[in-house]
Amino acid sequence: MRLFRTLRCKNCEKPTDFPSSILLGIERSPLRSSTGEPAIAIACPECKHVFPYIGSDLRLNHDDNPDQFALPGGKSVFAIKIQCDDMSCESRAEVRAIVENELSKKGIFDTKLPSTLPELARSWTLHDIRCAESHPITAARTINF
Repeated sequence: MRLFRTLRCKNCEKPTDFPSSILLGIERSPLRSSTGEPAIAIACPECKHVFPYIGSDLRLNHDDNPDQFALPGGKSVFAIKIQCDDMSCESRAEVRAIVENELSKKGIFDTKLPSTLPELARSWTLHDIRCAESHPITAARTINF
C-alpha cells in the first residue's frame, strides 16, 4: 500500500498527489504561513501558481501501489532554490514542483534537476513567498543552475 499526500491548489483547486515525503523538513522550513505555522512552497502543475502550504493542507491518502514514491507518468518532485527580491540577501527559498524526469543516455531516469525546471519556474506566479529573512519573493529567479 502506498501512502501519499493530496494537495488542492489554492488558486485552481486542482488536486495533485505527492509522495508523503513531501512533508520532510517542513518543521525546519523558514517559510511560514499567514498563521505562523511552518510551511513549504509548492507550485501547482496545472495553473503554475505557488503558495505556501502547511502540513494539514496536504491530505493523507492511500492506494494499492507498492511503490511509496511513485507518481504517474514518470514524474518526480524536485525542489528548486529561488532568490528573494533583495539581491544582496543570501537567504533562499525552496519551491517544490512536479516535473517529468529526463531519460539519461543509459535509459534510466536522472535524479538531477531537469533542464526544463528553470523555464517552468519563470512561468510561476508566486503568492506570499518569503525568504528566511522575510524578504518578499515576487519572481522565481533560480539559483540551482
